[in-house]
Amino acid sequence: MDRGIARVLAVLCVLALAAPAAADGVPADGHLEFAAFRRGSDIGRGTYRFSGDAARREVAITVDVQVKIAFITVYRFAHRAHEVWEGSRLVRMEAETDDNGTAHMVRVVRDGDRLTVTADGRTSHASRDAKPLSFWNRGIMTAPEIIDPVDGATFTLTVQRDPAPGESYEIRNDAGLRRQIAYDADGVLAGFRLWAHDGSEVEYRRIAPAR
Repeated sequence: MDRGIARVLAVLCVLALAAPAAADGVPADGHLEFAAFRRGSDIGRGTYRFSGDAARREVAITVDVQVKIAFITVYRFAHRAHEVWEGSRLVRMEAETDDNGTAHMVRVVRDGDRLTVTADGRTSHASRDAKPLSFWNRGIMTAPEIIDPVDGATFTLTVQRDPAPGESYEIRNDAGLRRQIAYDADGVLAGFRLWAHDGSEVEYRRIAPAR
């Protein structure tokens, strides 16, 4: 299993259950939960928990994935992130990831007219309108720069909108990332697919949140 699966944050599906939603793409109950599948097997869960309002929004993200072959765990991924937004701009993000034994820590803070990104002890900068690769937020489709919440890498996206009915996109970058993302009629994340380097497809399906 390769690192492509790690970029699920955050996450994320093609088939979805209907849920009430606010106009800004956040579900009315403030909670999204997804089950991850690879080659027909349930490999984990991803959740989003929203608080605040459009003026100041906080998002807590968790992803836990475990891939087994013949009952032997061959890949584990655990991700925790916390985003703080003021309107459409990121104010702060902290993320911790265990990518199959490799640990990453990413911190992003607004610093005047730019964002300062500290990833595994290295510091860089991104534009003030950069956004983390967090698929609940359709703003990534038009963002001038993307920040990977797993390792802090920055890049731009090539975005193609699917002409089929509904709102769905395919996004790519120069490093080989490819994702298909769909949103429902309320603008809430309704689907996500990725393809790993081994050719396997990973799909996250929205499920009723656990209470």
